[in-house]
Order: sequence, then structure tokens, then C-alpha cells
Amino acid sequence: MTGNFTPAPLDATALREQDVQRPQNAARTGGKEAVARSKRTPAAEANRYFLLLWRMPRLTVRALLLAVGLAIRPAAASTDTLYWFAPLPPMPERPGRHYVGSDDFMDLFSPDAPWQSAARHIQVFKLYGEWVLGTATDDQLKRVVADLRRRGIALGVEGGPLKANACGAGVEGFARPQWARIADQIKTAGGTIDYVDMDEPYYYAHFYRGPQACHWSTEAVAREIGDFIRQLREQFPDVVVGEAEPLAGQADAGAYRAWMDAFKEANGFALPFLHMDVDWRRRAWPQEVRSIEEHGKNAGVAVGIIYNGNEADPSDAIWLANAGERVKRYELDAGSHPDHVLFQSWHDKPDHLLPETTEFTFAHFIDRYFTDKTRLGYASSPEINLAYGKKVAASGVDGEHIAVSPTTSSACG
Repeated sequence: MTGNFTPAPLDATALREQDVQRPQNAARTGGKEAVARSKRTPAAEANRYFLLLWRMPRLTVRALLLAVGLAIRPAAASTDTLYWFAPLPPMPERPGRHYVGSDDFMDLFSPDAPWQSAARHIQVFKLYGEWVLGTATDDQLKRVVADLRRRGIALGVEGGPLKANACGAGVEGFARPQWARIADQIKTAGGTIDYVDMDEPYYYAHFYRGPQACHWSTEAVAREIGDFIRQLREQFPDVVVGEAEPLAGQADAGAYRAWMDAFKEANGFALPFLHMDVDWRRRAWPQEVRSIEEHGKNAGVAVGIIYNGNEADPSDAIWLANAGERVKRYELDAGSHPDHVLFQSWHDKPDHLLPETTEFTFAHFIDRYFTDKTRLGYASSPEINLAYGKKVAASGVDGEHIAVSPTTSSACG
């Protein structure tokens, strides 16, 4: 797109009042989506009225209803954090992905699926656009949509928002032409897209230096993303669109603080949310993420963190133990309180999502996160520590065992 790249800026005045402020608030607090995701309790019918009344312009009514909505969330979950689940579904192997995802992915979507406790805490379930578009059958999508609706969990989709032209072909973050088909697939299945988590567009359009690199300016990337948001919201007026970005290389905390400001300057509204995909080899990553999070609070951007293991971890137990160590380092040791928390994998592990009653499944990990974070990580099993040949207390200067170099790439380009 370099050379003839002239993205049109958004009409900031029109969008700010009609389309921007409500999604921003929804992204930070859970908003109407959080109440819609409240479980089928006696308050379920009241939640239906909440969705209608949320559209009312009077701030006093909205404030009252939001307070009621937050009060009926699951007690163990933080009332001002949005919790996402995004396991990797089975997908064909391809260059860069020599594995097929979690074996029991579709088992999540049945009324008696054994993750009842963990599911009560999840407010957004994120699908990979690649799976929606190229792997899922019509029946599978209908089953996913119906089960998430029954559980009161919002549907999110991850994919690249940028359009390749003179550059960007085959580069992560450049998958824009696919979105019309993704949206049609979701609609045909009877669903709607509540959240879009854009797949690392700033990093791959600005910092990336490999084949087909675009080298766009920060302002150009911001305007292109703004145009994508406008077009997507023509199909899904209430969708909340944010992004995931890697904390890697030159894309450090300072770069993302500047990026939040540049995005707002280019589009007239703040990016609703920013999810950090951390290169865990960075020694000061908790301080960096915390710095981004604090800037986000001032800039009106909800900042989240993706918890995962390492790409080449040899077992579910070790992958989940690595993820647990990162939870403890950021939330217990550093005392951080992210706006969004994502339990996500685009790696070979974990193979098993269920049941939540069995140790070293993803659902068990999520349930333990809410019941007792101190038991996550290497403290969860002496066998894991023996496998690493280290004691629990000796987790290294980084506060974690890094088995291999992690990747910042995602399952959907």
C-alpha cells in the first residue's frame, strides 16, 4: 500500500457521540456486554431490559444500571476486569504451525460441558478468524454461537484489519479482505460479533522488517485502522474493536504509550482496548506492561495481558505452569490489576481444555486463577519442577523458567 496509500480519516464529530463513547466504556467496564454475559440467574430477565435501557441517553440511568450489572457478576471475578478465553481449535497444519490445536475444543459447547465453574467467569470467548473462515463447518459455528448465547458469553473474533497491496502480502495483521466473509459466516450461524481483537496491526505495519514489510508511519497505521473500525461498525453497530500487540524488540512500553496518543490524534477517539502479547524474555516486562496500563488509564484505553506458555513447551502441564508463573509475577508480585485478562493459546499446547476437575487442563487453570492464584505455576506439581531440575523457589532472575524462545505470532494472519 505504500505509494498510493491514502486512507480516509473518520468523521470524528459524528462518531464521537454516536459510536465511540459507548464502546469505550463497554470495553473498560464490561458495560452492556458484561451484563448480557451474566449467567442465567433470577436476574437474567432484568438483564434483557438492561440491554435496551443502555441505549438511553440519560447518564444517571446508565450509571445506575451499570452498577446493578457489575453487582451481579460472579463474585470471584474482579468487577472491573474483562475476562477472555481463546483456546486454539483444531486447524490444518501449515508453514509455521505444525500442530492442530486442542483436541476437545468443540466439547466446550454443550450444556453439560465440564467447565461450568470456569465458564461462569468468562465474559468474552474469542474465535480465530482463520477457524471461522476456513475450518469450522456451518454446524460447528451454529453450535458455538448458540452455546455462547445460552451461557451469556460475548463472541469475539481475532484477525488482521489491514489490506495488503504493494506490501503486506502474507504478513500477520494483513487480512482485511477476509472480514466480510467472516462477518457473513457469523451472521449465517445466527450470531453477532461483539468484540474484534485486531491481530497486531501496528507492530507488523510499522516495526516489522521482514519480507513484504510496509514500514508505514504510526499516523498512517492509525488512520487505516480507524477506517477499518468504521466499515466494520456498519455491519455490527455495537461491536467493540481493539487490538493485540506484541511487546517485543523496538515495540517497547514507550512505543505503545506514544501509539495510544497517536491513534486518538488521528481518529478523534481513543482505542477501546490494547492487549499485550509479551515476549517473556524481556526481563522488565512486568514494569513495561504496568507502564502501558497506567498510561492507558489516562488515555481512556483498557489495557490487558495475554497469559500463555511457551510455543515449544512439551506438555500441557509445563505450558500451563509457565502461564501460571506469569500470572503470579504480574498480579501477585507486581500487584498489577489489568483491565482485561486473556487466557489464550496459539501454540501446540494445551491439548486438553476439559474437564475443569482434572489438573493440567485449560479449564482447570482458569478455575484455579479465580479460586487460588498462589497455586498456579510450578507450585502446582512437584513433577513439573523435577522435569526442569529446579526447585519451586529457584525460578530464576526472571521469575519464571523459559524453556524456549517464545513467538509473537498468532494463529490468524
